[in-house]
Amino acid sequence: MYLTALRKFLQYCERGGTLDYGFDSLTVLPTISKHEGQDERCLDRETAKEIIEHLEIYRPFTKAHVVWAILSETVIRSSIFHAFDFDDYDADERYLAAASREEPGTRLKNGSDWEREISISGDTAQTIDRYIEANRDIVTDDHC
Repeated sequence: MYLTALRKFLQYCERGGTLDYGFDSLTVLPTISKHEGQDERCLDRETAKEIIEHLEIYRPFTKAHVVWAILSETVIRSSIFHAFDFDDYDADERYLAAASREEPGTRLKNGSDWEREISISGDTAQTIDRYIEANRDIVTDDHC
């Protein structure tokens, strides 16, 4: 990404006469495979548990607490997490509904193929419930 930006800047300088034409070709852009450069590291369960325990003591029922509780339990993609709306949470049945929405721009990676109900534990449901009761800002956007 940065080398591409550098090359574009060099081309701009060439057009402006600051650099000789062809100077941008000295910037060699590497070719990488589709999966090369992806981070393969995962957060281990014990570390995630320690983070959640810390949040339960020092920052209970905050947005950070809810985010960590959901992500560590469900291991969903962050894009799915960002696609959740308030109405996707079912407190009685204890699940989050992952829904692909074209209109507001929260389409899931594989569209409707990834739509599903994601079960959550009683502890995570309680964390969400307590967050909603105590800390949730009641806001809506144009897509509600």
